[in-house]
Amino acid sequence: PFYRRPSVYAVSIVLLALVSAPLVIYGAKQALQSTSNDPRQWLPKSFAATDTYDWFQAEFGTDEIAVVSWPGCTLEDPRVGQLTDALSASDYFDRVRSGVSVLKELTDPPLNLGRSSGINRLKRILIGPEGDTTCLILTTSVVGQADRTGAVELIESTAESECGIPPQDLKLAGPTVDAAKIDVESRRLLFGLAGLSALVSFFVASLRMRSIRLAVSVLLAAGYSTGVSLALLYFSGGRMNLLMTMLPPLVYVLTISSAVHLANYYRDVVRCPVAGVPAAIGAIYQGWFPCSLAAITTGIGLISLVLSKIEPIQSFGVYSAMGVVVSVAVLFLLLPSALYLFPPKPNDE
Repeated sequence: PFYRRPSVYAVSIVLLALVSAPLVIYGAKQALQSTSNDPRQWLPKSFAATDTYDWFQAEFGTDEIAVVSWPGCTLEDPRVGQLTDALSASDYFDRVRSGVSVLKELTDPPLNLGRSSGINRLKRILIGPEGDTTCLILTTSVVGQADRTGAVELIESTAESECGIPPQDLKLAGPTVDAAKIDVESRRLLFGLAGLSALVSFFVASLRMRSIRLAVSVLLAAGYSTGVSLALLYFSGGRMNLLMTMLPPLVYVLTISSAVHLANYYRDVVRCPVAGVPAAIGAIYQGWFPCSLAAITTGIGLISLVLSKIEPIQSFGVYSAMGVVVSVAVLFLLLPSALYLFPPKPNDE
């Protein structure tokens, strides 16, 4: 039986975790950076209106745009043409139009409209009601839709480098900008709260467990399980969205809960040892059934979200259920191994 050679298995499991850690970290990092918060993904696929919209987009192309302007963006501003030319060469946008470029099309052959007539036609469309201010309208390409944050960053960097317009002076709007800003804010919030959450968890765990070593073991196991869940998301082709940002804290909190139970079982076995059975193995014997049952029932509840008609909710149900189940498997391998190799001090038990 494996409990007769616990040191071999413990060392092997810890080494495997260390060797695979770079891959897990890479997958987790890529998953967190693959945020996609396109508002249209919340349209139920079974709705007739969604089918009509998809058909229209297939026949007439995408209607996703980014609108760019700034104080002083007028028909006489040479920066309008400079920025139009610079962004037209980018793969992020299929087409770049402005009041200046469209007005030129109207006044040139074959239409040969007068300037005032052309301005009147474009008022409240590409030219302001006063007949002077204008903007750029950028049609986002497939490449840009795959990386909306990169597309918006390109607009800002190009405006600053080519036209001397600082990012804070730009006035941006449109679905591309909306989705990119949601991506940035959700990512910023996720990373910002992760550090605070880890610090608070460590403080509370150390205080309640009365053992820094035990608290570190629990939190490392929870953090590793969370990383594995995110890596599974990335390597299986999934992407983060506003709802999926709940996946890391969900897996982290549930893993800590199971880890605390397992740590308490470990302490019980240390106080009342079983002859010939290491405390870490005894903790597995006592804790595998209740912890596994809790994980499975939680996973069943989460997987039921696939019945939703909304794709982000379906994805969250699948990946959160996978994360909870996988985290328990990781927990029962990694935490007992750590407790066996680096047991808490006797006065901490």
